[in-house]
Amino acid sequence: MAESNAVRTKRDAIITITDGTTTYTVAKEAGDFNFTVPDTNTTSVLDRGAFGADPILRKGDEQPVTGGFSIYLRDLPNATNLTLIDLCMDLSGTVAAGMTTTTPDSDVRTWTLAYTVDGTWNGEADQTATFEHCVFRATVTEGDPSSVAVTFTSYQPRPTFS
Repeated sequence: MAESNAVRTKRDAIITITDGTTTYTVAKEAGDFNFTVPDTNTTSVLDRGAFGADPILRKGDEQPVTGGFSIYLRDLPNATNLTLIDLCMDLSGTVAAGMTTTTPDSDVRTWTLAYTVDGTWNGEADQTATFEHCVFRATVTEGDPSSVAVTFTSYQPRPTFS
């Protein structure tokens, strides 16, 4: 099968965050989702401090996947409505505090993020990048409109694509 000729835009994607039971769908967003897959770090073996004519390179430790996106500020964390800031700040007394972590044997709460690109408009299947064991952080910025910049670290070497 050849690579698609359909060009995707920010209007084609949806971001969801889940613990397997409760799902939060990201809404009121700028459409600037991004992620980086660093794979493994590279170890170079130097010959007396020099690479030499044919450098010796070895795969090192795996690195986590990182990424981010931004939304427009609608709610601060609260005990009534599940908000994205709840998930990012992991505050007690919020709706997110009742969600189950996807890393049960840890004191760090994680969730699964799915980035799905709609293909049905072009007669193709949807495509999803799934990021497991994500830790989220948020930065709130006042403005017109006020916004929340969300970053995530997925503790796996690469996302799962389907």
